[in-house]
Amino acid sequence: MNRIFSFVFFILTAFLLSSCNSQNRPIRDCQIGELLLSDMDFPSGTFVDPISSPVSEYPEESAGRTAVFSDDLIYHVVGRYLSSDGAQRKFADSFDLAFDDNKYEGPWAAPSGFSYTSSIANQFYVACGNTGTKHQCRMIGQYEEYYVFFFSYVSDSGMNITIYQDLLDKIDDKMAQCLR
Repeated sequence: MNRIFSFVFFILTAFLLSSCNSQNRPIRDCQIGELLLSDMDFPSGTFVDPISSPVSEYPEESAGRTAVFSDDLIYHVVGRYLSSDGAQRKFADSFDLAFDDNKYEGPWAAPSGFSYTSSIANQFYVACGNTGTKHQCRMIGQYEEYYVFFFSYVSDSGMNITIYQDLLDKIDDKMAQCLR
């Protein structure tokens, strides 16, 4: 009887520990590549590269792609971490790197008239600044266990703030569909 009690206690303890483990991720119906902007999401005339997966310096479950609209380079990457804590750490670490004001980049600030906020992201930040002789906008976001990075050079003759804001809205929609 004592052996049976010990065995049942062991099984219950193992079950409780595994169910409380923060490394357990929710089951999602979406594939990582589906969270990236598709060819149809970009403005007409955009050259879109194939999806690359996994992405270096991101988790195994990650995907990214580049695109060019007019002469403006665009990059979008999504990584799925083991937990929302992992994505939160990535957001915090990336914030300082992505929005560092230095002699080559910055100053980083929300563009005038820019009013986009995410209704679904746990954390979300958008700013634009100079990178060398060009102007670039960057977004970082944490959506539960996902981290998203999106940047584009912006110009009057290609990617403008209105198009950039539209793409942010499409990213948010894709993330919302996945997190349902």
